Amino acid sequence: MWRECALWLAAAFLVRVLFYLISPQVIDSADSILYLDAAQKIYETRLDELYPRIPMLYPACSAFAREFVSDIETAAIFVSLVSGTLLLIPILLLSNRLHGRSAARYSAMIVTLWPWLVDYSCRVAPEALYMTLWFAAIYAVLAISRGKAWVWPALAFCLICLYHARPEGIVTAIAVIVAGLIPEQDRKRTAIRLVPIVLLLIVSISANYWFVHRLAVNSGIAPRLSIDSIQYSLFDRGADSARTALRLAFNVIPTMIGIVLGPLALVGIFAKADRNRDYKYDAGVALVAAAQFIAAALSTFAEPRYVMATIVATSLWSARGAAVLAAKAAASVRWRALRFAPAALIVATMSIGMYPNIVPPLLGEMSYKPLEYKIAGKWMRDNLEPGLIMSRKPQVGYYANMATSGPAPDDTLEKIHQRLLESDFKYLVVDERYSTQMIPALKPLLDPANAPSWLRTLKADASPYKAAPIVIYEVVRDSSAP
Repeated sequence: MWRECALWLAAAFLVRVLFYLISPQVIDSADSILYLDAAQKIYETRLDELYPRIPMLYPACSAFAREFVSDIETAAIFVSLVSGTLLLIPILLLSNRLHGRSAARYSAMIVTLWPWLVDYSCRVAPEALYMTLWFAAIYAVLAISRGKAWVWPALAFCLICLYHARPEGIVTAIAVIVAGLIPEQDRKRTAIRLVPIVLLLIVSISANYWFVHRLAVNSGIAPRLSIDSIQYSLFDRGADSARTALRLAFNVIPTMIGIVLGPLALVGIFAKADRNRDYKYDAGVALVAAAQFIAAALSTFAEPRYVMATIVATSLWSARGAAVLAAKAAASVRWRALRFAPAALIVATMSIGMYPNIVPPLLGEMSYKPLEYKIAGKWMRDNLEPGLIMSRKPQVGYYANMATSGPAPDDTLEKIHQRLLESDFKYLVVDERYSTQMIPALKPLLDPANAPSWLRTLKADASPYKAAPIVIYEVVRDSSAP
């Protein structure tokens, strides 16, 4: 099993490295910049300057990796690459334990090729690290429930790291502990073995609360998790949380799981096979997956990355469905040629899913990643004096090595002018991909001919993509408002 695991690890690593080399890389979220900033401060031991609203495990790992690579961004991607590759180990072991060797091979194939997982293994984001800890924790707690007491240090490590990896990590950690009590082999002994793990988790939570409270008055037991945030999600924006749950369930998740893995999951859940199943172990995995879904819904943001762990957990049953169908085909003289059909369908759909990530940029077409931000930012870095940038998204400022602040979505052009003067802004960057979609008042400024007298056009063709233009303006301070 371990020899096979090593082969799958090598395959997953190769796929991710090739994707990284072929697909253009760019910071595509504001959160990524916050993680990089935290990693840089940890690397420079400026701990009192950390932003307390983000979990610190991923920045800390990136700061450690910075000792071996040239810059903090590359270090953060390296952490994601290693984590995304190591996900193969708990997935293979967990699938083998739940559904057998054949299903484990299909699970390994899915994790190796799934575009979502490959992509996030090459990003500045904590998702790859979080997912590996997520599945390692489930495998460890189920091992403890089977009587393997020696696994408890690994489980304690995974749960503490989960708590420090993502804001919802504490919810996942609690769900994992509960999942360990579902099997009935020796529930009382399992509960006793989980007690020291719970105590260590409480100590970690308390230490984090003390540290965060030193940095900010408004603190909770986890980043973005406090009494106020719970009230905000459940009561103040309860309707938004419900709408988010519906959108995740009926839009985001079906899109992510696709037309092949979805039906295979149904087969895997309901089909009978020769191998006996322990449904309580399946229920434990389903419980943690459901907890992840609920936490994602309470965020009020229907982001695919928030439910990736739920999707990958679902794929464990997709793998079982593929194994069952392949076994039935192999046992039939009439359908024997179709025994490779599940694997072929999985590989085909995964390959098609890679297309928008790789092919358009190679053809010079617009990528789904905001590459124009990187191009515009580097132009500003090389050609302009440093100054405060007004932009809705901070990526341009990140690549320009300049501070960034954004206008409010409902700002009018007059209000934007007032903000520019009051806060000593030097530049205004207007882009089509995000800024004008979020702030309609900026849309006329995509055409420099519409610029008021208090803006001087510096570069009107900062983006190589016609569908995603960027215009860079300098603020003229001796001009009156329009």
